[in-house]
Amino acid sequence: MKSFIKTNVLHFVAVFKTKCGHKTQISPSVKIFGQCFIGNHVIIHSRSVLQCIRGGKLCIQDNSEFNVDCRIQACNSIVIGKNCIFGPRCFIGDGGHDYRNISCPIKDAPLISKGKIIIEDDCWIGVGSSIVGNVIIGKHSVVGANSVVTKNVPPYSVVAGNPAKILYQYNLDNKTWEKPSNSKFSKGDSKDGKN
Repeated sequence: MKSFIKTNVLHFVAVFKTKCGHKTQISPSVKIFGQCFIGNHVIIHSRSVLQCIRGGKLCIQDNSEFNVDCRIQACNSIVIGKNCIFGPRCFIGDGGHDYRNISCPIKDAPLISKGKIIIEDDCWIGVGSSIVGNVIIGKHSVVGANSVVTKNVPPYSVVAGNPAKILYQYNLDNKTWEKPSNSKFSKGDSKDGKN
């Protein structure tokens, strides 16, 4: 673990308004911009970027780990629960460029928020996955590699694809993983029908 900086010697914490918890490890090549809160025992591997834009806030709770080349871009609010793991090259973003004004180049267009992102405790986000827009990923859910999540994911679910669809859900009554029987779930919609 020599390639990691321990939080007690992070030189950019005060400069970028970032608060880090006890025994958090951040690779020296990680870039952090804006108002971030990083909990205890968090590990962030090489070349990852945490970016809070235009007052956006990012909260990473205890014991979560990000593999190499992850990018988080908050222009509203992103909350990542405890004990989450992220494969390499994951992207999490709650905003995007407002492309609607055709007289303005898209690269110069203002960023607009699509809503908050919440990833609840104990989730596993597979390599190359993207989580965008206004979504909640429920507790103990798995997002398969290279998936694009644009809608809510109920707790105890396995999703994959572009756009991500529910493949399995844990049945708490009989304690088994099952394919969803409700066609609404197979379309990737949330349990409460809001997405």
